[in-house]
Amino acid sequence: MIPLTAFPYTIYGDRIVLDFFKCSADYEKFQNIVELLRSVEGSLISRRFLFNKIYAILRDLRKTRLVMRAIKYFYEYEPPCKPDYQALLKFYKMIQDNYHGAIKLKERTRIIKEIADKLGVQESDLLKMLICDNVELNYFKKKREVDARTLLRVSNFLILDKAIKMSEKVEITFLGEVGTPLKVVLWRAKRGGILADFNINNDSLKCIFEGPQSILETPGETSYGRLLSVIVLDALWKFKPWKLRIFLIIRGRKYFMRASSESYWAPDFLPPWVIGEKMIKFRRFDSKDEMLVFRILMDAKESMNVEVERESSPLILPNGKIFIPDFTVRKGNKIILIEVIGFWTKSYHEKKLEKLRALWKEGVRNLLLLINEKLREIYRSIPFDKIFYRTTKAGVRSLKKDIMSFLRGL
Repeated sequence: MIPLTAFPYTIYGDRIVLDFFKCSADYEKFQNIVELLRSVEGSLISRRFLFNKIYAILRDLRKTRLVMRAIKYFYEYEPPCKPDYQALLKFYKMIQDNYHGAIKLKERTRIIKEIADKLGVQESDLLKMLICDNVELNYFKKKREVDARTLLRVSNFLILDKAIKMSEKVEITFLGEVGTPLKVVLWRAKRGGILADFNINNDSLKCIFEGPQSILETPGETSYGRLLSVIVLDALWKFKPWKLRIFLIIRGRKYFMRASSESYWAPDFLPPWVIGEKMIKFRRFDSKDEMLVFRILMDAKESMNVEVERESSPLILPNGKIFIPDFTVRKGNKIILIEVIGFWTKSYHEKKLEKLRALWKEGVRNLLLLINEKLREIYRSIPFDKIFYRTTKAGVRSLKKDIMSFLRGL
């Protein structure tokens, strides 16, 4: 995640406008930046040198810091040598003990040779180590090809990525065909442990994600924020048209931004995983507790002749909201939905309670909650069938017994 000092934006009251790069206005600048990068490929340069050159092109400190971050997807800095830090420590100690911390310029060559002999290293190797330790020069190595538009679009991606990772809430509305976006986004949110609501209405799909600022209340980067960013930005990249709103917190104050894929001002962005960077892998299960329940249900499938489906087709409620349980169990003509609730943050459970009460209000009755014993007091008042469990060996045996008993009673 880029730092706030590399996040270009303008505030108008409670609205924030993100200052994206535009091909129409900035393409020539990025051509100059790419020409600069190619001219120093393989050379020994300092980051400060590159920063100053790019700043001379962009004339904007925030945007220069932003582009410096984007460049890391295409180039890397490689030290000219790998210092032997033990040898360097001994060198500096000898200088301190024998030469009062400094050597005269005219004696430099002789003293370095003497110390190199004592340390058992080549004089040339010791000189390289001293240069590496004192001069911020690195070889500028190319990782992959880059052109002006690609660098511009990756820079814009980093702006959106920052906004999402600082968000309290993210809303996307997909217009037109919604089946594929629903399947992809909902599945990833479920696997990633992202708290989200989905609503289908008049050929549109509205996705509302709780942001890391809402769930974790921390300004720093989190695994929750990284997963949310991948889910949102990959969906915006793949499925159009869309409308986006992000409610974010900057220095304790709340703002919102909006964008549309059909607008002239739509951000032209490119996710790094499209150009070869590794994408976050979504776990098969979003928790160890869910994996434990899955194994128990597989045993039930064999012994009780029931069908078990993970994250089955979404349940669309009368109000258009969508619910997808962790498991769906079918026994004859009866269907039971199973949701596993493990230990998480207080804010997460508050929002989970709201969702469960809404499901009850909409008439859902065939939902079984499997709840970690530590959360008993939080979920005691929820009217759905509940089984509280512990993760000890005895607790797992008891959970299996309770689940089997419940399924027999269907």
